[in-house]
Amino acid sequence: MAKEEENKDSDYSLMTLEELLRSTDGKLVHDADSSKSFSSVVIDSRNVKDNSLFIPLRGENQDGHIYIESALKNGGKFFIADFDHLNQNEAGLLSLCKKYNASCVAVKNNLKALQDAARFYLSKFPNLYKIGITGSSGKTTTKEILSSIYSQKYNTISTKGNLNSETGLPLSVFEVRPEHEAGIFELGMNRRGEIAEITSVLLPNAAIITNIGAAHIGILGTKQAIAEEKKEIFSYFNDDALGFVPDCEFTEFLKDVSHGSIFTVSDNDSSLVQRVEDAGVSGSKIFYREEEILFPLPGAYNVKNALLCIALAEKKGFSAKEIKSGLEAVRALFGRSQVLHGFVTYFLDCYNANPDSMKSAIEFCDSINTEFTKHYVLASMLELGTESDYEHKKIIEAALNCDADNLYFFGDDIFSAFEGLKLSSSKKIYKFKTNEFELLKEMLKENLSKDDFVLLKGSRSMELERLESVLKEGNV
Repeated sequence: MAKEEENKDSDYSLMTLEELLRSTDGKLVHDADSSKSFSSVVIDSRNVKDNSLFIPLRGENQDGHIYIESALKNGGKFFIADFDHLNQNEAGLLSLCKKYNASCVAVKNNLKALQDAARFYLSKFPNLYKIGITGSSGKTTTKEILSSIYSQKYNTISTKGNLNSETGLPLSVFEVRPEHEAGIFELGMNRRGEIAEITSVLLPNAAIITNIGAAHIGILGTKQAIAEEKKEIFSYFNDDALGFVPDCEFTEFLKDVSHGSIFTVSDNDSSLVQRVEDAGVSGSKIFYREEEILFPLPGAYNVKNALLCIALAEKKGFSAKEIKSGLEAVRALFGRSQVLHGFVTYFLDCYNANPDSMKSAIEFCDSINTEFTKHYVLASMLELGTESDYEHKKIIEAALNCDADNLYFFGDDIFSAFEGLKLSSSKKIYKFKTNEFELLKEMLKENLSKDDFVLLKGSRSMELERLESVLKEGNV
C-alpha cells in the first residue's frame, strides 16, 4: 500500500517548467526533452527521486551547488542554480544538463526561488483553508491537536514533524494535493523577519499564536521583539481571516491588526469551556458543551493549546462531538509530553526547552501525586544568548523549591549557572557537565527504585532520551 502511494505521488505533477520560470522570475539555462514537469521538490540531494526538482541552498559552512550532480545521479531532472554559480560554472552546468538530460533554471537567490515556487503552487488550491500556528512553544503540539480535530470533518494535511522554517514551510506546502480541504502549518523562526517571510508563502486564512515566551530571546533580545515577530503571522490577513491569541501581557498589542478578527482565549473563560479537571498522567478532563472530554496530553500548558484549538474550531462550525472526537484522538509525539512506563514512570519532554516550557514541566510534575521518589533531570536550554545565565539560575531556583526528591542538572550552561548561587535545600542535588553524560546515567541508575517518577526536560541537542534504557530496565 505504501509503495502504491509513493508511485501515485511520483506521477503527480507539481509544476511545469514554464510555471517554475514564471513564479521565480528565472532564466532558462537548458531545457531538456525528458520531462516538462516535476513531481517533488528537495533541498537535500540524498532525498532526490525520479523527476525531482533540486534546489541547492547556500549555508554558512557549505554551498549546496556542489551536490547538483549527486542529485541528477539520483534521478533529478530539474535543478536551480543562482546567477553567481552560473557565471562561474556555466560550461560545467550545461555539460551536466546534457549528460543527465536535465533542465536548469537560474535565479538571483535560491531560497527566495523555493519560497516563490511554493507560493505559486499553493495558489493552485484556492479552496484550501490554510491555518498557520506560531508561538514561543507548543507549536507542534497545537498543530497536532488542531489537525486531529479538523480530520474529523475534512481531508486535512499538516506539517510533518516540525518542518516550520524558511525552508521547511515551503517544502511542507509542496505536500498539498487536490483532495485536501484544509492545511495546518507550523511557522517557526531562527532570525528576525522569518515569520513574515514564510507567512507571505502561506497566506493563512486563520492563525494561532500559542504564547509569547523567552524562546529565541538570544536572537531577538526582548519579549516585546518576540511578540512583534510572532504577530507577523497576521500580516497577510484579509478581512475574513481569524486570529487567536492567549490572554497575556501582549494580548492588546497582538490584537491590533489592520485586517481580520482576532480573538482572545483565556484559561478561565467559562463561555468557552465549563471547567477543566486535572487527570494526572492520563491528561485532563475538559467539560465542553455538555461533553466530557478526556484529553490525553498531560499538563496545564497542553490544555491551553487545546483551548486555542477549540476556539478556532468552534468559530469554524465544528460540533461539540467532532471537537470531542478530535481531542480524544490526539497522541503525544516523541519527546513532547510523553508519559511512559517501564521500571519507573517517566515524563519525556525533551524535544525542546525554554524557560516557560521548563517551568511548566516542573509545575506539572509537581502536581503528580505519588508515594514513590521523584527524580527531575533538567538539562541546559539553548538559544538564550546573554540571558542564558540569568534564565538558568531562575530554573535552578524553581527546581530547588519543587516537589522532587532528587535533582540532576546536566549541561555546561546549567552547570555554570550554579556559580554564585546560595543554595539551601534538603534535596539531593547532582550536577554534570555536557561531557559527563555517562556519570549522569550511572547516578540516576543507582538512585532509581521500582515505580519511581522521573522528569526528563532539556533542549533537543542534550539528547536526554539516551536515559530511556535506564528508565525502562532499571538496574537489570
